[in-house]
Amino acid sequence: LDKAKLTISQKEEFDELGKTIVKAGEYAVVTMAGGQGTRLGHKGPKGTFKLDVCKKGKYLFEILIENLKEANQKYGVTIPWYIMTSKENNADTVQFLENNNYFGYNKDFVTIFTQNQLPLVDNDGKLLIGKDLKIKEASDGNGGTYSSLRTSGCLEDMKKRGIKWIFIG
Repeated sequence: LDKAKLTISQKEEFDELGKTIVKAGEYAVVTMAGGQGTRLGHKGPKGTFKLDVCKKGKYLFEILIENLKEANQKYGVTIPWYIMTSKENNADTVQFLENNNYFGYNKDFVTIFTQNQLPLVDNDGKLLIGKDLKIKEASDGNGGTYSSLRTSGCLEDMKKRGIKWIFIG
């Protein structure tokens, strides 16, 4: 469906459908936050990177939370927020959010889970072995989001909460 080709009445219809879904508590947000901020020149999880916003520094996680809180206020709900981290940045992400009291977001509606991993192979398709003689692994990336939601128990949690729709970003 091309949003640009929708009629005004179709747009209004979809807007109403979205509002109904959010107000009914059937909507959640999943944030893919497994990356490091190295390309940004930041040491640590990308969500802990601080931007200069309106002459005041704000962290990426803080900006996301502000958007969620705005939607919560608008629709009279608390939207469940699932944060997918990586094995490499999970502890730092949890610690950062704890240290900042989740920027005022209700912790009962925040679930942090780690993405799955896959074996690393070289250009010839051979497994890479570490100095510890174990197969090296790395996060399976954004394509593994759905399987990570399942294996972490988040899909089951969503079912219990009555979530039928998710936004992944």
